[in-house]
Formats: sequence, C-alpha cells, structure tokens
Amino acid sequence: MISISLFFYLQAFVNFFYETVTFGQVNSAYEYYGSSNVRDQRPEALYAQRPLGTALRVPGVPVAAAPAPVYSPAVKPNRNILHPLPINYGDQQPTTVPEPAQPPQDKAYKYLCPDGLHFNPAARRFEYPCAYPSEVKCTAGAVEQIPKSTDQCPNQYGYYAIKDGDCSKYIMCQEGAATIMECPMGLVFNPQISSCDWPSNVPQCSPAVFKDFICPEPPKDEDGKVSDIIYKYRYGNQCKQYIACQLGHPRLLSCEGGLSFDESSQSCIDEDYVSCAAPYSQQ
Repeated sequence: MISISLFFYLQAFVNFFYETVTFGQVNSAYEYYGSSNVRDQRPEALYAQRPLGTALRVPGVPVAAAPAPVYSPAVKPNRNILHPLPINYGDQQPTTVPEPAQPPQDKAYKYLCPDGLHFNPAARRFEYPCAYPSEVKCTAGAVEQIPKSTDQCPNQYGYYAIKDGDCSKYIMCQEGAATIMECPMGLVFNPQISSCDWPSNVPQCSPAVFKDFICPEPPKDEDGKVSDIIYKYRYGNQCKQYIACQLGHPRLLSCEGGLSFDESSQSCIDEDYVSCAAPYSQQ
C-alpha cells in the first residue's frame, strides 16, 4: 500500500517538473517574437504560431546569420556592329589577346561615288550613299569628278536620252556599257528626271509619240486663244485604250476592267455596249 502511494507521489512530481520546464521554454520563445499570450505550450504549436518567414529560436542554439550578398562584376555591353562609334574605356587595360587591326576612328576619309552618281546626304546607315542625279541635286560649290565617257554613255552610270532618236526609248549605262530601254506605251523619256514621263512634260520631244496617231490641232476660243479642253480618241482598234489630247500633246490612257472606251460619250462604259473592230479577246 505504501509502495503504491509512493509511486503516485513520484509520478506527480515528475509531471510538475516537466510542465514547469516546458512552459518556461515556450514562453521565452514567444517573447522573442513579441507575443505574450501563449495558449498552446506544445512544441509543434511553436511552429504553427510563429511569424511567417522567421527562424525558430531555441534557447541555447545560435541563429545563423543571413548570407552576404554576392556581387557580379560589371560587364560592358557588346558593341558588335559594323561601324562602331569611338568608345572611351578610361583606364581599362587592353586584353592580352590582340584585336584585329582597324583604322583609327578619329580620322576622316574621302570617298568618291561612281562616275555619274551623286552623294546622297539623306542616306541612312547601311544604305548605299550614292544615287542618280535625278534623285540628288548637287549643292552650290560642289565639285563633280571628271566624266569617264564612252561612245554612247556620257558617264559610267545613268539614264540618258537617245540623240536624234525615238523619245519613247532611252539608254541605260552601267559601268560604261549601254543598253537600249523602252518606255511604256504612251510615255516618253524625260532627261530632267531620268525617267519616263507624259509627253506634255517633255516639250523638246515630238508630239508624234504614237507612230500612227497625231493629235489634231486644238481649236481656239472666241478671243483666239487655244483651248485647253481635253479631247479623247480611241487608239486604233483597241477597245480599252484611248488617247487624250490637250494642247496638241497626247496621253495614252486605258479603261478599267469590264469597261471600254466610247467615243460618243467620251468616257468608259460597260464593254457590252461598245462595238470594236475586233473582239477584245483577239487583240
């Protein structure tokens, strides 16, 4: 009987000692996190109630310090372009591997466009800097190089009119070699713009652009002035094409799809109402 009583006394003492020690640990741990209201003294409750992202502090165990940040060395941008601008690297020492030899970039170089072409100051980077004279006009004081002419080409490059020839054709020169080119029907070569143009914009060219057609002499008004009224004529047996004459200058025009030219109305109408000398499909 005495042994049983002594056993219960020892068990009660052990429980009291365990609760005292455990409560003190839990309470001190929550004081570290700033909490004074401890409801659950179990060790697992300490993990569930601690602030998110903080380390558990156990008495007697040091908390590991946060790792120091790692700084990567600064790397200069890669300027891998065809014509880089001068770069000032300050006191940076050159690398041990020598770079390919390049001309100094603080020096100006003079270049010449091919004969017959002009420098285009408006050309963007990586664009060809030379253009035809019709596209770029030389400024005052500009000096042109001596032409390297051939039998048919005044310059090595360019477009030129045929002397005493057909206005509807022109010469294209490349590296001094001439090639005869022809403008689209109804247009003539204009040396002022180095391109094909309306005959009315090329007064030095004969109005007989079309071998089988010449514009009639324009009528005059009551005051004797030449009328600028546009008169239209069918071009040969063509149903869609017609010639518009103004002040004696012809222009070859064409009706859109599904329409044909009607001389009586001087306009393009439905092709079903226009009779042609030959069917349109056979022209």
